[in-house]
Amino acid sequence: MIVEIPYVEINNYKLPLLKTKMECPKFNKEYLVYALPDTSSRFSILDRDIFMQCFDENYSKRIDIIFLANLSRFSERYKIRFNFIEIKWQNYQ
Repeated sequence: MIVEIPYVEINNYKLPLLKTKMECPKFNKEYLVYALPDTSSRFSILDRDIFMQCFDENYSKRIDIIFLANLSRFSERYKIRFNFIEIKWQNYQ
């Protein structure tokens, strides 16, 4: 199976962006974001402002705290549900 992911070019970077619905418990609905399914990317799926719009301080989805060796700092990981609505699957023989 092959997955087609649309790319967008921004400042000479080609980014694979997927239209994605993210859970938003604060408003009991989903929030539309453009996800970046690239774990080695220098860009992020969402910024802190979007996160805080959907999750208040009392709603904890934190999994753990990790150490980012290449940045020499600690960060938090969160478990958030995403629905990738723009993936096109093709059978390839």
